[in-house]
Amino acid sequence: GGALHLIEDRQVVARLQSGIKVEVRPRDHAPPHFHVKAHALAASIVIKDCTVLRGTVSAADLRTIRYWHASAKPLLISCWNETRPGDCAVGSYRA
Repeated sequence: GGALHLIEDRQVVARLQSGIKVEVRPRDHAPPHFHVKAHALAASIVIKDCTVLRGTVSAADLRTIRYWHASAKPLLISCWNETRPGDCAVGSYRA
């Protein structure tokens, strides 16, 4: 169908204060994680417990991200699950 190509695109989940953009990418590796980007920030963060997987995050940015993550985890999980292509090796998020 025509909608399938949309799955290839990263999904912007949220834009936080201080310009932090949160993305989930379809063909991404395990563990399930999200990407945060801002002027001086580029990191991957684990959905399960909000630990930094890759990149460096300032203490202030991490506080902002963790505060958002506390209420947004269900949203992140559903975004991760909805953007998995059928042949994604990682598959759906499982708690």
